[in-house]
Amino acid sequence: MEDDNDNSPKFNQRSYSFTVQENVTIGSRVGQVSAVDNDTDLNAEIYFSLIGGEGRFIINSTTGK
Repeated sequence: MEDDNDNSPKFNQRSYSFTVQENVTIGSRVGQVSAVDNDTDLNAEIYFSLIGGEGRFIINSTTGK
């Protein structure tokens, strides 16, 4: 039996907002997002990415940190 990839990932919050202080040290964590996918095995894997930000921010693609 195989799992169909029929469930979309869902964020644990409707929206996320983080405040970044002007003098924060480069590389500091300013927030974390999380999501779940009700599929199983490989179909449940979630990868995070950022759009925009002009390269000023990064996100760990597997942890959302």
